[in-house]
Amino acid sequence: MLSKLNTTGIWVFSVEELECLALWKEGSSRYLVGLVQYPHPASLEDRFRCFAYEKGNRFGVSDGMTIGWTNQSTSELDRVIFRVAQSGDATCLGLTPYEGSKTLTLHRGELSLSEITSPYPT
Repeated sequence: MLSKLNTTGIWVFSVEELECLALWKEGSSRYLVGLVQYPHPASLEDRFRCFAYEKGNRFGVSDGMTIGWTNQSTSELDRVIFRVAQSGDATCLGLTPYEGSKTLTLHRGELSLSEITSPYPT
C-alpha cells in the first residue's frame, strides 16, 4: 500500500500489486521485471514495469543480496533496507535503485500484518 499526503493535508492511499516475472543481475546492478496491478484500469502493455533494487542497511550497502532472515538477529533485521526504483515504462534504460519514475526505501515495520487495518471498508 502506498500513501502520501495530498495538497489539502489528507492522506491518500492506493494499492498496487506486483507480480514478479523475472530477476537478473547485470554487472553490479540487480533488476526485476514485473506486471503491476493498478487500482485504475490499464492496458496490459502499460502494466509492465522494470525495477532496479539493492539491499543495504542504514549504514550503507551490504555485500550480499541474500534475503533469507533465519540467521539474522532482530537488531540486524531492523537495519536492513531495500532501495527500489520503478521505471515509468517497460524498459530498464537509465534505471538505478536511486533514480526512476518512483523511488522507494523499504524497511522492516514495527507492526505485524495482523495489526494493520485497511483504510477501505471490507
